[in-house]
Amino acid sequence: MNLQKGATGAKKLAVLRMDVDDLGKIFSIGLEDNETISRVATLSRFMNHFFKNCIDLICRGGRLMQMLRE
Repeated sequence: MNLQKGATGAKKLAVLRMDVDDLGKIFSIGLEDNETISRVATLSRFMNHFFKNCIDLICRGGRLMQMLRE
């Protein structure tokens, strides 16, 4: 049986799995000697925002990449 024929809802099927290589290094080197709880939390929020929102915009063909190039 074809999975698509029996499906209901939007006719889309996709999986995007991403990983950040050397995430610990990003936090340690990116903050250098200025590692405070506030800075770590801010970096963490930015990473979360990127993966929750920006990736979605990129996948939807939004203007994010065009805006970043300007």
